[in-house]
Amino acid sequence: MEEPPSFHWYLKIIQFTCTTKMIPFNWNPKTRRFLPAGRRKLREKFLIKFVEVVLFSFTIFSFFRLLANIGKDRTEFPLFMKVVNISWLIASVVITIVSVQNNILRNDVMEYGNTLMAKLTKNGIAQDVNTLWTAIFLLVLNPVPHALVASHSPCAPNLLSSIVLDCRAINDRVLDGEIITKVLLAVWESYFMSIIFFVAFVEWSFVYLGVSLMTQELDSIREKKIQFTDSVDTFVAIKRIMHLLNCALHPYLAIFSILILAICSVLLFGTIRLWDEDILAITVFPFCAVRCGFETFSQIMIGGKVKCASGNLLHFWAMDPVLVKEKWARKAFKCWAKSGVKVKAGDFYAFSRHKTADSIHDFIAETLDFLVTFY
Repeated sequence: MEEPPSFHWYLKIIQFTCTTKMIPFNWNPKTRRFLPAGRRKLREKFLIKFVEVVLFSFTIFSFFRLLANIGKDRTEFPLFMKVVNISWLIASVVITIVSVQNNILRNDVMEYGNTLMAKLTKNGIAQDVNTLWTAIFLLVLNPVPHALVASHSPCAPNLLSSIVLDCRAINDRVLDGEIITKVLLAVWESYFMSIIFFVAFVEWSFVYLGVSLMTQELDSIREKKIQFTDSVDTFVAIKRIMHLLNCALHPYLAIFSILILAICSVLLFGTIRLWDEDILAITVFPFCAVRCGFETFSQIMIGGKVKCASGNLLHFWAMDPVLVKEKWARKAFKCWAKSGVKVKAGDFYAFSRHKTADSIHDFIAETLDFLVTFY
């Protein structure tokens, strides 16, 4: 079966992130597997450490620069730049946590990634083609609004240019300086933005595509009316993959629905508050919020679907006459049916359809709180 173009480009993105060591692995394009990186080659070790240092240093830099300027009034520190700085700081925190996760849990993440690639290569992504295209489209276009913001506000506190160039005030826009300096700053900001965008995309794909495949397998067993005794091996394999996902991406699963939705709330607040004051706010902020919202809600919803699919399958199996007659089958069913298949955010909660509604409610409530507090 011919693979869809979206999957081809997805693999290219994976290869790019591995080559640049945005994620700490090597990539074999022939076998489509992740390989250990940084054990022997000095270049690989350097790139992995360099990405870590960049994320840590600029997250700390953005935090203290924002802290030093947040108390200034709107003439000195415009609301547009405050929204940009707060959103960018939260995004940096999320990706820094993901980077730490990918390094500390490197073996688990690599094992899950290889399991996912094997499943994707075997089963394909027929049901997720449009979703993957949407994610790739948003990834490709994402640098455009951020480049507009950087060129519009070179003295924003979260940008390195704010301390390198001759910034007399935060809202300075036309600055003196060597062309080569400005070019180097543009390259640097582009590199940092690329780390944020690509790592976020890869992490989203690991969760969404993996959970989607597991959901499809569970639904397929029920649709084909395969009873428990004939499909227990498949069910156990799915549970093992889900357990690996929950362990390998534990930090990301625990924070993404909270912090990325916080970014959406800040951006929506900025859009509403500045809609008649700054044309850039009503073009840049909604686009950034769309990508953040898409990646967040798609993961929450697919997490709810797999739990629902697992519950439906267990209910179907409970009607199996063999479970009534055979004691061993009944015991095995009770053992594997205790928890089902769930995406879990550590010990905090498991994703469900109720979580989607709760997240939408929290998103709206948080935005309204911003509007009431900072109008």
